[in-house]
Amino acid sequence: MKTLNELDVAVLSRLQESQYLDINYKKLAQDLKRLNVTESQIKTCITRLEEAGVICGRSAIVDAEELGFITVFIRFKCYDPLETTIPKLEALRGLGTDKGFTVQEAFIITGDLDIQLKVKVRGLDGYKAFIRIFEDTIERIGLALGSGSIGFEKLWEELSLDTF
Repeated sequence: MKTLNELDVAVLSRLQESQYLDINYKKLAQDLKRLNVTESQIKTCITRLEEAGVICGRSAIVDAEELGFITVFIRFKCYDPLETTIPKLEALRGLGTDKGFTVQEAFIITGDLDIQLKVKVRGLDGYKAFIRIFEDTIERIGLALGSGSIGFEKLWEELSLDTF
């Protein structure tokens, strides 16, 4: 686990609030004047955080709901040990992007089931395509469907850097 200093936390917080792909170092320095830092120090900080893997990239935030996507959560039981199943899950990356759905995230979970997927589907047609393709795929990689649900409304998603 990486340790963050006060400047790291302040810069990361401001970058998460920003809606722009380009970093305005001058504005960041102004926003963080309480820390008495220069643009150069901020550039160095961001470069260090990128090289350390804390900042993984820069991207546009897209509102999937505006594009007609809904979130589906699917939970599975593994037939095989997790060690052999996890590499097979890589087959799910990119699956269905041309058919109206995309598998966004995969988690190992606790409880009666082993794996949870977060999938974005585009309307009913995307959901049907997902189910059709997915039923064929899960058996090949050694998974048994445990349960599924649709997320109708995201309440919030946040990573508060105040805990560092």
